[in-house]
Amino acid sequence: GGASSAGIGMKVGAVSSKSLISQVQQRRKEIASGGDTTKKTNPDEDDHAVKLMKKIRTYIKRFTSKSDQGPSTTQILEEFSDFNDSDAVLFKSILKEVAIVSAGIWQLR
Repeated sequence: GGASSAGIGMKVGAVSSKSLISQVQQRRKEIASGGDTTKKTNPDEDDHAVKLMKKIRTYIKRFTSKSDQGPSTTQILEEFSDFNDSDAVLFKSILKEVAIVSAGIWQLR
């Protein structure tokens, strides 16, 4: 449990999309099952996670190419304000997997 199971403190480096989705799926299984990871995830949920990951990566990449620095946390939250509260855990997990934050500015890993 704790920070390590939430993905905080994981090593910095390039993460493949396949690896990221696998990690997100595993985390979602743990959350949905209260720790029982024998339950299967819904393929539609996996597809949703992939789409969300692509949107986050594309936004940060596009923002960085326009301004020579990544977006702030506030700018990211404003961009993705249309997502449901139920997606908050997934969003946070994916964001932390694909990007790092320093002094309030996000950069892709």
